[in-house]
Amino acid sequence: MTKVERYTQDAINVANDDSHGYSMENRNGDPDYDCSSLVCAAVDRAGIPVKAAGASWTGNMLDAFLKSGFQNIIGKVNIDNGAGMKRGDVLLNEDAHAALYIGNGEMVNAGGNDGHPEPGDQTGREIRVMKYWNGGWNAVLRYMGTEEYTGGDDAEQPEAQLSDDIIYPRPDAPWAAETNNFDYPEILKYGDAGTVVQEMQAKLNALGYPCGKTDGIFGDKTLEAVTNFQTQKRLLVDGEAGPETLGKLHECYKALTGKDEAYYAQWEKTPEEKAKADKPHIGGLYLGDTVEFIGGNAYLLPNGSVSKTYEAGAAKITSINEKAKHPIHLVFVRGAATKVYGWVDVENVKKA
Repeated sequence: MTKVERYTQDAINVANDDSHGYSMENRNGDPDYDCSSLVCAAVDRAGIPVKAAGASWTGNMLDAFLKSGFQNIIGKVNIDNGAGMKRGDVLLNEDAHAALYIGNGEMVNAGGNDGHPEPGDQTGREIRVMKYWNGGWNAVLRYMGTEEYTGGDDAEQPEAQLSDDIIYPRPDAPWAAETNNFDYPEILKYGDAGTVVQEMQAKLNALGYPCGKTDGIFGDKTLEAVTNFQTQKRLLVDGEAGPETLGKLHECYKALTGKDEAYYAQWEKTPEEKAKADKPHIGGLYLGDTVEFIGGNAYLLPNGSVSKTYEAGAAKITSINEKAKHPIHLVFVRGAATKVYGWVDVENVKKA
């Protein structure tokens, strides 16, 4: 077995072993790694002493790997789609990330702890084999040194063969991250299509992560934009847009534009929830809701001053005028302690 095959298979084994998760604090492989420590450890264990040459994180890997028999062949490959890459090529973004190309359009990637700081891979997503994506690599490092391991025939190092026919399944592990208070879709991934993808693309383009035409198709350009966004925002780097990524995207878009549209809030709602969302509402109170009137004045007119004081009790919202001084019209519920009837202030009403 060659050194290249040895460290490549080593990294794959780590990715497939959920006892190893992602950690930047405890990254020595006992049991967890981060992106650079995984690559460095696998290469070092294969008999290529990159650690002794000074490799310890993405910022010093390039010099150490070049000293250890690797060459930077980035000019001979296409980093956008992986064409020309071979099994065992080390992918490096000195400012942010490292991964290992394993052939057939796939890579081993340690992307983040997925919201689980405890040891081990709790979701199956922290370190895994996944579809290749462009992480803004400034170096693609290929080993050209001596091969000492001869435990088996050298594995052929195939050129990348990206195909629309390849299905990259989502892992069975649960995805339960919670971000903000929006009701996001569970996950958006390569090959998905629809309005929700189109909205994501529009936000990515606005924030300077170009994904081309906002056509609603999660293709190669959108995959690259998502992974670049995840890398820059120090999120789980997996090229899939789950609640954490979509939530951060919404947060950044709001900061840039001042717009606070919960674009993703409506998809995945039940028909009843969607119908309610279309009703007139104010302060989380909707037309037709039975609510609790906490007591106080009810006015004859929505902008009037003539009022009558009522006790607390159950009532129903029969009209809403968002621009009015007293925007909610209440009618008491049969059998309630109150006989409220009229326009009231929002602060005098709470959900039942």
